[in-house]
Amino acid sequence: MTALECTEALRKRVEEILKDISIECGGGNKKTPQVISGFLPPKNSSDVPDFPFVAVRLQKLQESKDKAIAEIELVIGVKEEQEDEETLKVLGWMRNAEIMERIRIGLLISPELDDRFDLQLPLEYELEKEPAYPYWMGWMSTKWSIPKIIREENLDE
Repeated sequence: MTALECTEALRKRVEEILKDISIECGGGNKKTPQVISGFLPPKNSSDVPDFPFVAVRLQKLQESKDKAIAEIELVIGVKEEQEDEETLKVLGWMRNAEIMERIRIGLLISPELDDRFDLQLPLEYELEKEPAYPYWMGWMSTKWSIPKIIREENLDE
């Protein structure tokens, strides 16, 4: 459960980091990115627009004799069709980068979750190279040291 607890703690932290930001979600409307565990719900299961979103997913757990590391990926998605009138460049990639920068800065300022999970560097993010306009995606890779499971010896004594 520890890796899943770390994932949920990260989801809550990202939600807190993004609570004051408002991103275009189509039709001239804006909203705070929804922060979800795992994956987006099936299409048409809600009237709430999917975009913008941050999906927080446990990707991998590495356990060694000395440490345990949970790799948790954040998938960031925005929908942006507006063009900047001055430069005529689509702004979607910038909205995506803005979300990732806020998360990066927030995690580096306070790199501990629930007094037991510690962010391990490097922290990496990447923007999609070939976006499927008007959807813009990005990925952030985080690694967290998590408490090791302590082996119990001689339980019968």
